[in-house]
Amino acid sequence: MRILKCPHCRSTNVTLDTGGQTGKYICKDCKYIGGLIIQKRIKHKKSKKGDSMCLFKICGKKITWANWQLGILKWACIAIGVLLGAYFAGFWFSILWLVWVVAVVFSVWALAIWLGSMKKKK
Repeated sequence: MRILKCPHCRSTNVTLDTGGQTGKYICKDCKYIGGLIIQKRIKHKKSKKGDSMCLFKICGKKITWANWQLGILKWACIAIGVLLGAYFAGFWFSILWLVWVVAVVFSVWALAIWLGSMKKKK
């Protein structure tokens, strides 16, 4: 956001003369007319609402609930695709143990994340 200030009285009550056609500014407080105006940029503070939506961070990247759901959906689709491919290719029993191990590791990881988030809320 940009804030304009008058160079004489430092007022922020400044407008463009004739809608910006002349390039001159008018201070409504001290009646200064000129092209020299102090501009100051203000950074908006981040809202706390965005921080509360964050589930956890991985390598500094915030993971929100929507990202979490998309990630789970992606991995579920990949797992279903692998299972269907193994079934139709005849490798059903040889790959089933691999899927089981991946599912157990993922479940333990998700449980650890969930327990970690429960500790932070207390």
